[in-house]
Amino acid sequence: MNPAELSTDSSVGSLVCGTSARLVDPKTGKDVPVHPDSTGELWVKGPNIMKGYWRNPDATKGTMSKDGWLRTGDMARVDNGRWFIVDRLKELIKVKGFQVAPAELEGLLLENSKVADVGVVGVVIQGEECPRAYVALKPGMTATKREIAEFVEKQTTRYKWLTGGVVFVDEIPKNPVSFALSNDRWGLHANDFIVREDSEKGAAGSCGEGLEAVVLLYALL
Repeated sequence: MNPAELSTDSSVGSLVCGTSARLVDPKTGKDVPVHPDSTGELWVKGPNIMKGYWRNPDATKGTMSKDGWLRTGDMARVDNGRWFIVDRLKELIKVKGFQVAPAELEGLLLENSKVADVGVVGVVIQGEECPRAYVALKPGMTATKREIAEFVEKQTTRYKWLTGGVVFVDEIPKNPVSFALSNDRWGLHANDFIVREDSEKGAAGSCGEGLEAVVLLYALL
């Protein structure tokens, strides 16, 4: 790695000297084959990694493996020695056994010329978790929920579709470092919505079909 090299990609860089990293399947605990399209939880190990939490053995046990690997909680991938953070493990949306990264769908939707900002969260409808997009349009732009949903459907596999619906908002709440807040941090819970049938609105799919969510409470915790 050349310290003077200017990075033009979205990676977090390369490993520093003396540090090891691996991608681990959070379900099986086994290493994920290193491939540009493979993702897993990022585990790191080295002399610069903490040994544990001060006087908190339970937190240490939940974060550190027995052989000294730090479980970062970040889902990542590696390409040509450069590491890319895909999403936080706890924020992944579980759709029929598949894992959907909100950041992936957010990045895709931001490629839409009408979308100014977006936040994707998981919502539970009829006992199943479904991706839902909260979309802020650019000034002067108009779009239908079906149009936004189809934009995703044309470019992704079925389990990544916005089956939880599309909700238009004025702005996406951010934390102080400009990361979109997840559903827990938004304060978006089941009691915050009225869900009603509307055949003209909402994203089509196996869950949430023909549904529109109306936000009653939109507050930061």
